[in-house]
Amino acid sequence: VQGPHSPHPDYTCLHRLKSPKALELSLPVVKDIQHTTWELAQMLVQQGEARPEDFWLGCGYAGWWPQQLQDELERGNWFMVATDSQSISELIVNSHSSTTTTNAPADDNEDEKAAAEGGDATGTAMWKDFMGRISKDHLIEEYSKQQEFEDIMLNEWVKERLMPSKLE
Repeated sequence: VQGPHSPHPDYTCLHRLKSPKALELSLPVVKDIQHTTWELAQMLVQQGEARPEDFWLGCGYAGWWPQQLQDELERGNWFMVATDSQSISELIVNSHSSTTTTNAPADDNEDEKAAAEGGDATGTAMWKDFMGRISKDHLIEEYSKQQEFEDIMLNEWVKERLMPSKLE
């Protein structure tokens, strides 16, 4: 709902900023993780209160009918794990690093290249990291093949709409 193909996509920015200005413009999600809008995140960066890499950007959100999520969990469409805000924060911060913690074989795709260059614009490398952390490494290759086209299109959309253009 209100995702990247919507005429008015709903962007959300998560962060761990502690400045009074950032806290004033944000809502708590879980301990030490706040949410703010795309516009307010841009304002914080322009005012020197934050850096672009302080934010984890999401686009759109999902909603379920009564019992729908439970049914999807039972079918194996989702994996549920217990976690804490510190672990979530570390995963978000580490999503910008050049290494992942999965045991999956490395391949030569755009997401691996992006991760090697210090970022993961589409979140695919982060997803692979999550899967490895919950011992679902064996599903990465299968799911990646099923979603190969969608991942390529997501990467192109992110490059076109969210990545700053490089000045020459």
